[in-house]
Amino acid sequence: MTNPLLKLIGIAAILLVISSPELKAQPEAFLEKGHELFKQKEFDKALKEFEKAHDAFEDKNMFKEAVESMEFIAKVYMHQYKTDKAIEYYHKMAKLSKENNWEDIYSSALNSLLVIKEFKSEYDSVEVYARLILNSEVEDYKGRSNAYLNLGNVKRHKMQFDSAEFYIQKAVDIDKLHQDSSSLPFTLIGLATLKSVKGLNSEALDLCIEASSWLRPGEDDFKRITIYREIAIYFLIIRNIPKAKEYINESIEFAKKFKTTNNLAYSLMERASVYEKEENYEEALRDYEQVLEILQGTKTNYALARANLGICRCYLSMDIFDTCEPFLESYKEVSKDIKNEKLDLKYSLISADLNLSKNSLDLAKIYLDQSQTNPSLENNVYAQQSLLNLKAEYFEKTNDPGKALAYYKKFKQVRDSIYTVTQSIAMSEMESRFNKKENDLEIAKLELKDHKNQVQINKQRAVLILGGLILFCLSYLIFRIFSQKKQIEKQNNTISQSLKEKELLLKEIHHRVKNNLQIISSLLSLQSQYIDDPNVNSAIQEGRNRVKSMSLIHQNLYQKDNLAGVQVREYMLKLFQNLFDSYNIAPNRISLKTDIDQIDLDIDTIIPLGLVINELLTNALKYAFPDKREGEINLTIKEEENQLLVEVKDDGVGMENPEEMSSSQSFGFELIEAFQQKLNADLEIESSNGTRVSLKIKNYKKVA
Repeated sequence: MTNPLLKLIGIAAILLVISSPELKAQPEAFLEKGHELFKQKEFDKALKEFEKAHDAFEDKNMFKEAVESMEFIAKVYMHQYKTDKAIEYYHKMAKLSKENNWEDIYSSALNSLLVIKEFKSEYDSVEVYARLILNSEVEDYKGRSNAYLNLGNVKRHKMQFDSAEFYIQKAVDIDKLHQDSSSLPFTLIGLATLKSVKGLNSEALDLCIEASSWLRPGEDDFKRITIYREIAIYFLIIRNIPKAKEYINESIEFAKKFKTTNNLAYSLMERASVYEKEENYEEALRDYEQVLEILQGTKTNYALARANLGICRCYLSMDIFDTCEPFLESYKEVSKDIKNEKLDLKYSLISADLNLSKNSLDLAKIYLDQSQTNPSLENNVYAQQSLLNLKAEYFEKTNDPGKALAYYKKFKQVRDSIYTVTQSIAMSEMESRFNKKENDLEIAKLELKDHKNQVQINKQRAVLILGGLILFCLSYLIFRIFSQKKQIEKQNNTISQSLKEKELLLKEIHHRVKNNLQIISSLLSLQSQYIDDPNVNSAIQEGRNRVKSMSLIHQNLYQKDNLAGVQVREYMLKLFQNLFDSYNIAPNRISLKTDIDQIDLDIDTIIPLGLVINELLTNALKYAFPDKREGEINLTIKEEENQLLVEVKDDGVGMENPEEMSSSQSFGFELIEAFQQKLNADLEIESSNGTRVSLKIKNYKKVA
């Protein structure tokens, strides 16, 4: 017979177990605690709570909730960079939800798998999951939008741009239809990325700015980290450095606010790129080093590799070579598991540059050969440009001037082709945007005119209406005019901004033209070193001087606010100084006296005028003062009676027969005669106590 005391003890033990807080706890409590720990980035503890919740749901036969809780477990694994474990849980979710016809959970699992595969660049898998989502019957517009976006990104990576734009535009249309401000900014960014790949950088920038306009103050501030970073990248592409810096600094501030270290690292890396474009290498180094500090110990090897290469580039640009090598070693360490041909190409080019700088020519040759055989070189014209430049430097250092010059010419051809294409695209985009703004303004003016006509009709009718109705109509009229005025002011501001961008582009063009003219001058100088004939050398020197006279004009244009014309006095003094330096004239032997009006001439006048004066001054310096004779040259440029008087006079030996110059068949005088006709000028030459050449120019144009 059972002892009653033992029965009582057993019942008490059962009651004690049942009353245990651990067993009484509901799975929802585990979920809540897990979410709190997840927000605090206590991922290991959060994982345990989510697993408890999953087990508790299964114990209560709440199978749907148990499957849903798997998503939280998978998210923890994602934040711990354990993507294989995350994929395992998402696969379980998809399988169980499919078997039980839980379409919403099935769609969520597929979307999560799609995102992971896209993150791992497994594009074939991304396409499979995207099509599964689109073929499902679940009414989940967010899932469909995400599927279209990722399907478009796959097509972009496969260079199928028309298909890519079709799918991404579908995603944008879905989000706009539902006014989904949580998803739309990122679908617009996806479309912007595609436009940029196609070379439509201004359209990409407009889409990024549109994306930022959908962000809700406060609620969407976290998204501003990514959106502002993208905007900064596109401003950097079109070389609007101040705007790029403004947006990347905003991105960094929001990343600091939300204490999201990875996002902060990526934004700092882009700001370092901005500093590199400004040639502010000290600031760029600070940002790159901060990126390394933030990402130390993480598995973001691609970002670590980029940062190490960025630091090497900065030190190379600062001619600090020994410091580069530890970072190149770090790059090799973190990139061991990365199969990225573009990064490998950058590494080879930087290593080649470093070894050339240190005169380690054998090692430089190895890295140059590695760069040449890298598969990504074929589609990267910027890398091709760098490689050709480095090869020219290599052959110059190995005393092979023939190959050095050949590679330099190829380098120049590639660089010029890049410049031509990018400027053509930029000019085309700027022009189309400017024309659109002009058309919008014209439409606004027509609408305002039409509105005024309607107001006039209303006024005629108003005579028959009671005083209260008249007051109402007048109030409406004032309101409409005020609205139209505000609209026109806004459009005027937009056009003004567009004009500023065009001005910036014109300055860049003048800068590039000046650089190209300097390269031509350098090539002539290089060529002259291989010529022994003094007459040929003299002709080449005169050619260089003519090129420099034009280069000075473009230099003045991009350094000044007035892009339409050049200040004559300042330009002529630079031109004369350049000629003095070219012919090694001591300042105390030949002096220059000027009488030049303070006028600005447009570029179509100043170029031929500069070349004419270049020829006249060259003749004076070469022939007027033989045997190191001392003397004086007078240059006069004045406006008299609607004509521009230009006179070059010297007190040198003069000419026995001044008409010899006008009958000369030399290239210099042919140049003077050609521009004399272009400027519609009267030419007069006389020789008395030296030589005096004057032109009275009728066809000239000043600028304000």
